[in-house]
Amino acid sequence: ITEETPGPPSAKNPSVPPDLDAVVAKALARTPDERYPSARAFHEALAAVQVRHSLFFDAATASETMARVFRADIDELNAVIEKILAAPEQSDATVDLSTFTASDAAAVVVEEGDGLEQFAAVAPAPSAEQSGAQVAPFASHASAAVVDQLKRAKLTNAVLLVALLIAVGAAVFGFVRGSAPPQESAEPAQRAVRVVSDPPGASIRVDGELRDELTPTQFLAPEGTLTLRLELEGYLPQEQTVTLAGTEGAEVSSVLEPDPESPNAPIGRVRVVFVPEDARLFVNDREQGQGSPLLVEGLALNREHQIRLEREGFQPLYQRIMLDNADVLDLQVEMNESTELGRFTIRSQPPGATVKVNGESLGETPIEELELAAGETYTIEVDRSGYRTWRRAILLRAGQTEDVVAQLERRGASAAPAPAPRTRSAPAAPAAPAAAEPASPPPSAAPEEDPYELLD
Repeated sequence: ITEETPGPPSAKNPSVPPDLDAVVAKALARTPDERYPSARAFHEALAAVQVRHSLFFDAATASETMARVFRADIDELNAVIEKILAAPEQSDATVDLSTFTASDAAAVVVEEGDGLEQFAAVAPAPSAEQSGAQVAPFASHASAAVVDQLKRAKLTNAVLLVALLIAVGAAVFGFVRGSAPPQESAEPAQRAVRVVSDPPGASIRVDGELRDELTPTQFLAPEGTLTLRLELEGYLPQEQTVTLAGTEGAEVSSVLEPDPESPNAPIGRVRVVFVPEDARLFVNDREQGQGSPLLVEGLALNREHQIRLEREGFQPLYQRIMLDNADVLDLQVEMNESTELGRFTIRSQPPGATVKVNGESLGETPIEELELAAGETYTIEVDRSGYRTWRRAILLRAGQTEDVVAQLERRGASAAPAPAPRTRSAPAAPAAPAAAEPASPPPSAAPEEDPYELLD
């Protein structure tokens, strides 16, 4: 933990719930103050996750999991136990070392760590001057002590091994999840399951266990056969059996039917009468049939629904409705024949001017991609406070975009005089010299009216 940051358990096993990831992350926090204050607190947090996700298991499951996870450790401990139990039994008889000489004692090697160092230190080897009678008491005492120490060492090792197994088992039992053991090659592979319902928002049970997600959603499940149950208030529950195999997973799509006995059942109805009568009717993107009239039932109350009609040679028709009671709503609609279309793009200088097309106000400039029926002439008016009204009559061609730019002029500003009307007359006399002409009067102020208004 001091050298690296471990990832969440769900990185190894996707079925691990997020709240268990959070518990493990807190237990493995690098700063001790951020961890659980005690083993009891850690236990309570794990127990809470266990209860929320029904992760209950018995002693047999825990034993099997222990045997699988700690197989290498158990084999090593078993080898040590067998080695100890295979050692020859020590005799209780006193060993006679009366002939044990000083030279023999000097040849005895006591290895560090075999538990006999204390006896070598307490009873040093006798000197050459010591007699055999003096050697005997030491030899008798040492031999008895050696036998007793060997017996105690053998018993102690066995007790320690048993205690170690119990301690490891108790520690792991509190942390092993019976439902999500470490994945091994023998366990089924995980496959993706996508669940979609109409209407959405249904809860999901997988083999009877309620999941946290609502439709539409996607989750991982082991290969094999699953029973999916979808539940939504006001609708009849629906069950499906899904077999997961291969690498692509599976997708489950369900259309939930209203529950007629539920007070929350969607019981709204609409009768659609449409022209032409052979058009196809769609409600919320679900086709209801062909041929007018059509009665559509089982629509949720106080919810917006979209009506769509389609037929070749006619423009698609869209209509939105909302039902607030169980009475039948009568809806009559008529489709328009398809026509070729053109587009207007209308801008002005300065921008922000109001736009009217054939007298209908369409907002302020700029107006992008205004789609209208082609082959017709449209009168476009662009008006802005303080500026003269700009008008043009423009023919819209099929499949083309007409880029209209209105250059607005301020009111009261000088403007070029209108051209004099053309008349038939005799040729004019030669003009007098320029110096003899009287000074022309200053141009009068431009009229308020648009000089092209009469032409429009």
